[in-house]
Amino acid sequence: MRETKTIGFYWRWCQAMYQFRWIVLVLWIVLLAGFSLVAPNAPDLFKENGFTPYGTESDLETKQLKDDFGFPSSTLSIVYKSDQGPDDLQTTELIKTIRELDSGRLETLVTGKATYDV
Repeated sequence: MRETKTIGFYWRWCQAMYQFRWIVLVLWIVLLAGFSLVAPNAPDLFKENGFTPYGTESDLETKQLKDDFGFPSSTLSIVYKSDQGPDDLQTTELIKTIRELDSGRLETLVTGKATYDV
């Protein structure tokens, strides 16, 4: 038994879904069939690392950096600000931690005052 006499949006929505339940069911089946045809091709869109799709400008530049300069296909840039330069204890620990990483490579340390090759 309803407690109010007003009919709201959800009441009308549910009534329409019930009234047209077979049409809704057929639409869901068509959507499921359509997506099942497209789904097997989805992994090809995300091959390699997923961020640089094959053949794009970004992909070509990544390959050029790798071939010409030996850069790895994935890199991480860490920006760290220190007013005291490379002699700061925290900066020294950061450099030490990066060098201890499995494939960590630190090429240049840029501070507000100068650039250091490490």
